[in-house]
Amino acid sequence: MASFAELGQFDKILLYSKKVDYSPDYASLLQHLARSNPDKASEFASQLVNDESGPLVDLERVVDIFMSQNMIQQATSFLLDALKDNKPEQGALQTRLLEMNLVNAPQVADAILGNEMFSHYDRPRIANLAEKAGLVQRVSSFLLFSNQS
Repeated sequence: MASFAELGQFDKILLYSKKVDYSPDYASLLQHLARSNPDKASEFASQLVNDESGPLVDLERVVDIFMSQNMIQQATSFLLDALKDNKPEQGALQTRLLEMNLVNAPQVADAILGNEMFSHYDRPRIANLAEKAGLVQRVSSFLLFSNQS
């Protein structure tokens, strides 16, 4: 495992782990990779979460790792992929995705909201942040949606 990690061959870690029936600390491996190669870390995180046997690492933990390195773009990319099914139990992560982008990249948040990809996030919280980010049209749509509910 250490050799694969040192060589940057993180894709081989998954294959080897399954072959020898070993479960490494994927979060630690991901944290190491995030420091050395942010784009590869995002790719590795997606592999871990989309594994055929189910997620090999907690989604919240992945986001925490990316955010600890101020990797907003990688966290966003990861979450857009991980949350693509728009499940009700992912509401907190949908909110977190929108929050981080409203604070750091409002145009990205605007695009995500405009695509109506998610429906389980904390609407009042996001409306408040959208207003602070100057996305007045988004705030209006939240109010209209709330009145229709």
